[in-house]
Amino acid sequence: MTGESQKTSVASKPDSRGESAPKGGNPGVLIYSLSALVVLGFTTCGVISYLQYSEIRTLKSRVLSLELSSWSERDTTGKIGLETLLDKSSLLEVLSDSLSKRQKRQAAPDYSALLQQFVAMELQVLQSYCANSTKICVRGQPGEKGEPGLNGLPGLKGEQGHFGISGPAGPRGNDGAPGPMGPKGEPGTMVQGMRGPKGDKGDRGEIGPPGPRGTATVTSGLDMNKCCDNLSAPKFVSPQTTLITAPYGSSVVIPCQAVGSPQADVTWQPPVDPLSLGRYIQEYNGMEIVNTKYSDSMTFQCRAHNVFGTVEKFIKLIVTDKVTSSVTPPQSTVQGGANLDIACTWTGTPPPNITWSHVLPGGKSIPVTAGTTLFANSNTSTLHLINAGALDTGLYQCTVSNGLETQTSTANVTVQSKPGILTGPQSQTVLAGQTIVLRCDVIASPPASIVWTYPHTGTAPPKDVLVNPDGSITIQNINDFNQGSYTCSATNNIGTTTATGQINVISPVTVSITPAKLPVHAGDSFTQLTCSGTGDPSPTLTWTSDNGAPVTSSGGKFLLLGNGGLIITNVDPDSDTGVYTCTGNNGKETSTAQTIVYNDLGDLSCTTTFADCSTDIGRACGGRCPANCNTQGGAVYGYKHYTLQSAVCLSALHSGSTGSDVIWHITQGGSTFESKLNNGIQSQFSGPLAESAEIWSGTSVPARPATVPLIG
Repeated sequence: MTGESQKTSVASKPDSRGESAPKGGNPGVLIYSLSALVVLGFTTCGVISYLQYSEIRTLKSRVLSLELSSWSERDTTGKIGLETLLDKSSLLEVLSDSLSKRQKRQAAPDYSALLQQFVAMELQVLQSYCANSTKICVRGQPGEKGEPGLNGLPGLKGEQGHFGISGPAGPRGNDGAPGPMGPKGEPGTMVQGMRGPKGDKGDRGEIGPPGPRGTATVTSGLDMNKCCDNLSAPKFVSPQTTLITAPYGSSVVIPCQAVGSPQADVTWQPPVDPLSLGRYIQEYNGMEIVNTKYSDSMTFQCRAHNVFGTVEKFIKLIVTDKVTSSVTPPQSTVQGGANLDIACTWTGTPPPNITWSHVLPGGKSIPVTAGTTLFANSNTSTLHLINAGALDTGLYQCTVSNGLETQTSTANVTVQSKPGILTGPQSQTVLAGQTIVLRCDVIASPPASIVWTYPHTGTAPPKDVLVNPDGSITIQNINDFNQGSYTCSATNNIGTTTATGQINVISPVTVSITPAKLPVHAGDSFTQLTCSGTGDPSPTLTWTSDNGAPVTSSGGKFLLLGNGGLIITNVDPDSDTGVYTCTGNNGKETSTAQTIVYNDLGDLSCTTTFADCSTDIGRACGGRCPANCNTQGGAVYGYKHYTLQSAVCLSALHSGSTGSDVIWHITQGGSTFESKLNNGIQSQFSGPLAESAEIWSGTSVPARPATVPLIG
């Protein structure tokens, strides 16, 4: 309230003692006394109120601390929180509410007596000062909000609350700096400990700074300005499939080295050290196996993987043991007709295969496929020789091989019996004039002598037969006299063995034609060719024309005579000319001869071309060239085969033909005509044409074997 209102209120009220104010006193002194009394009252109430407010605030802090500690333990639903408590309009209302709830909790502390005592004291103080309206503590108008009071003293430390529900794990912190290196430990024992489990994969490191740029090469296909050119899927340095071997008890590296960018992760199947024995060790270039066992023989799978792909490699490991072999008895001598067993014992890992072979005295090796018994349990293979004869003499080899290592043991066997003929004279049919060799290869113990029996001279060799040091004979320039049976006899002091071969001699087929070249002219009624052939047996003669078609008597154009003659009737210098072939065949041999029937043009000029006679393939022409055509006009295109526009006489000189007579025939073209300097004449190049001209040289086709073989 204001000072004026206070003065008015005091003046209007009678003295509390019932006495009237003195009359005629000093009014100024009275007013001053009343004002001082009012100020003193307000000051007193303010001090008391501030002290009480401080005590209430301190108590409130203590109560709130206790309540929050208790409520944080029980209030998991969030129904009563700090904000709700602070929003209460009156501390007493909060305390009252708290007291009613506190009575329901037996485990919580009981503050009711303390609070009731505090409230009673405060009410007593307030009533003593503000019990009636005559006191200076009459409630006035609310004043302005004062400055915040001083902070109260800290409350007592509450009891420790229960642990709350664990929150989610936070992110992993940064790795700390490595600690200082510890002191060097005492030397360990030489016994290798068990290999520990594989650790977790570490975090990927930070990308380092780029390296210096390399020097580009000519063969490089990469653009170094492109960062991704260096990235690649993994690939293996060695082949995809590998076979390696290792002796038992040794150490071996199973190769598996992969390159790629980024570096590939390498895994193994079976995994590294599957039995945790410490014998399988991962290396940069593969996996090392220490002290190999037979159980390590298996196929390993190596797998390399990065973000760009995966590759796999298979390595087969075979743990081996040395292969050995021996035969018993190593040397034997038996009589003819006796039985003999040869035993071959062996060792080795992987288990080897056993094979036998018979090496004859001449060095020829023959596989033995029968008469052997294999005993796998005792690592023994036995070769049985039953009713041994001279041909059983020789070396017997036992070969032990497991594909990785091979050992061979040999037993020498000698059979004393009559001789055996390994290779005797072969029956055969040969051509007269040839040279042949007849063999008589003998195996004998004791040694044997060899005697030949000939067709017409008995045991005396003919003059064209040579007896060789090895017992064979050579027949030179064979003829009909050498035909017959040849017998080889081998004899020692135990007995004799013989072998016989039959030799048949035949004469070669020969064919000839007369005339070798035949000119024809328009108007000739006929012309004749004669073919003759010899041979044993006599050959059959046939004719064919230039295109290879058989010449027959049908149609009346050609007449075939029984003695090999050929008559051409109503001669056409264009269509009847060409090359004619006579073939002789006696079933064992074939021989041919050729002649040319040509249109005789008479005298030619140096500028006459091949086309001036004919351009039809198969036709033949001829004539006589003048002298000195090599210095006169005309052109030549080609070599051996000429274009039809080439000069005939100059082409003949270019090809090497001598004399003035020139004969040619038209052949199939198709290829280019080369440019060549020959015999002082330079020919020119020409592209391919359908026809070409060839200078006739008169060469016959040599004899050749027929489809029936000579040897029989």
